[in-house]
Amino acid sequence: LGACAMVLASEDYVDPNRKVAWINGLGWAADSYYLGNRNLAELGSLKIAADKAYRMAGIDKPAEQIDVAEICGSTAYHELAAYQTLGFCGVEEVAKLVETDEYFKRKPHVNPSGGITSSNPHAASGLVRVAEAALQVMGRAEKRQVKNAKNALAHGAGGMCNQCNCVLVLAANRLKNG
Repeated sequence: LGACAMVLASEDYVDPNRKVAWINGLGWAADSYYLGNRNLAELGSLKIAADKAYRMAGIDKPAEQIDVAEICGSTAYHELAAYQTLGFCGVEEVAKLVETDEYFKRKPHVNPSGGITSSNPHAASGLVRVAEAALQVMGRAEKRQVKNAKNALAHGAGGMCNQCNCVLVLAANRLKNG
């Protein structure tokens, strides 16, 4: 069991002297729930959700522009597939990065919190990813803090095989047009 809560507010209600996390991009999508209609080796709805969030946040090179990512990797397979689907690396790089431990030495830093496999509060796992990403851009992630984290990605997934996906891009600064 677990719980998580967030307060959402417009800038009209935010103390200008308080460091907050701004949601600069948001996207969500759902695949067919009938597994016979899906290629389970691909995360189609995650790609759609990420593309929407990236477009809204002005992200065109996620591997360079995202400093830290909290991914809802419900299984090792889903986490690895998310790396490539989110544009952090190519398909051919995934196994090599994990085998050599190189992935953890480059941007974006993925799951400094340990991710959901280390502490899965089932009903709140996606929202906990958002909270962790917010703590990163606010500089309040304590021992988990990624140095100079300005842009963070939070990913939530649901369904038996991650049919539903949501992606948020959070930042220390609000978009000028947002």
